[in-house]
Amino acid sequence: MIFSFLVGAACGSESSSRVSPTAPTTVAPPPAVVNGTVTDTGFRPIAGAMVEVLDGPQAGLTNTTNASGQFSLSGTFEVGTRVRARREGYLDGTSQLMATCATCVPQFWVNISLGLMIAPANIAGEYIMTVEACDALPFGVRTRTFTATIVPAANQPTTANTRFRADIGGAQLLRGLAWEGIGIAVAGDYMEVWMGDAHGQPGLIERLDDDTYYSVDAWGTTTVGPGGTIIVPFVGDTIHCVLKPGEAALDANGRYTCDLARSLNRTACGGGRLTLTKR
Repeated sequence: MIFSFLVGAACGSESSSRVSPTAPTTVAPPPAVVNGTVTDTGFRPIAGAMVEVLDGPQAGLTNTTNASGQFSLSGTFEVGTRVRARREGYLDGTSQLMATCATCVPQFWVNISLGLMIAPANIAGEYIMTVEACDALPFGVRTRTFTATIVPAANQPTTANTRFRADIGGAQLLRGLAWEGIGIAVAGDYMEVWMGDAHGQPGLIERLDDDTYYSVDAWGTTTVGPGGTIIVPFVGDTIHCVLKPGEAALDANGRYTCDLARSLNRTACGGGRLTLTKR
């Protein structure tokens, strides 16, 4: 609140003062930074896309994505501000700024997906899923077979079905994992597939015996061809683990750890191949 002070005094008289309030001053929020990416619906970066702020104090502000599909904007932004991306050969995409950390840099992060001009491959259905790993694993777990049900994800970045989830079954699997199941992103006939977080947390854990487990944390890309078989070479960890007696496989947050401190035996493969065959 800004105040105006008028103070008068006369010789032999009592000092007097008066305080007059004025209208409150609106304090503009400090400048912020928005970083973001523009990709197609399969998470491939799009260079040369024009990014434009559609509303709020910075409406009309633009930038262009670099070779990695990244862009940056600076100015005064509000939560919910819409940001649009355009690139010739793609459908327009729009996303909104969500609440984030006021003391972080950037204060906002936004990802915008652009659909292709062609329809995405419809991969929904029932599959037999085979995971093949290296010969370092015990013979019985170098190849494992499961069932997989692929359905469209609840949240889609565009009007087309370009995000899918696969629920795995057909074995004695642990449930309640931090990264359970398989995620799939589709752009035309291109697919990106992840099982787990690609940083050690598996999306599949099979219990083989009382303290023996088989887990897969994988990431890979492929092209969907004609017919009902999808083959995905992947990087990540396929692990055969014998935990020490009394060690729980999962913690309270659904996270799995098989390290030297918790296991009697641990064998890992860095990658493998995932095959999905439609039933």
